[in-house]
Amino acid sequence: MATKDKSIENKPWLFAREDVTIDDRGRISVKPRYRQFLGEEIVLRLHPMGYVEVLKLADFEEQVRRIQALDQMDPDVQLYRKLVFNYTYSEEGWDNQGRLVIPRPLREAAGLKRDVILIGENMNVEVWSAELRHQFDFKNDTFDMSRTKLYGELYQRIRQNGGQL
Repeated sequence: MATKDKSIENKPWLFAREDVTIDDRGRISVKPRYRQFLGEEIVLRLHPMGYVEVLKLADFEEQVRRIQALDQMDPDVQLYRKLVFNYTYSEEGWDNQGRLVIPRPLREAAGLKRDVILIGENMNVEVWSAELRHQFDFKNDTFDMSRTKLYGELYQRIRQNGGQL
C-alpha cells in the first residue's frame, strides 16, 4: 500500500474547496488545515469580487507597505486605498474553538447567509456566499465584474504613473 505524500502540508499555498455553514454570529467551523495554513494572525477583507478574503497578517502587511509608499495625494491611489481597506478587519479571526469569525458588516457586504463556500486559493482563503459563487462558476456572463475591473484599472494607472504595487 502506497503511503500518502505529506509534503503538500509544508507548501506555502493551499488549494481546496469546501461547502460549510456560517452561524448567526458569523462563525464557521473549518478544518485544521486552514488554520494551520493561515496562522493565528489573519486579516479579513471584502474582495472587489464580493467574497471575504482571509489573508495571513504578514502578506497583508506587505500590501500595506507597498500602498503606503505610493503618492497619497493621487486620486487613483486614494480610491484604490478605499477599495483595499474598506471592510478590512484585523482584530477578528479565530475564536477559542478554532472557528473563523467574520464580523457582521463584512458578512452583510459579502451577502453571507447560511451556506458558504471556502476556497483555498493559493496564498489566501476565500469565503463566498454559495449563491454568488454559483453565479461566478456557472453564469459568468451575468456575474458583475465592475468593481474588479475598476480595481484593475486603478492598479494599472498607478503603475503607469510610477507606483509599485
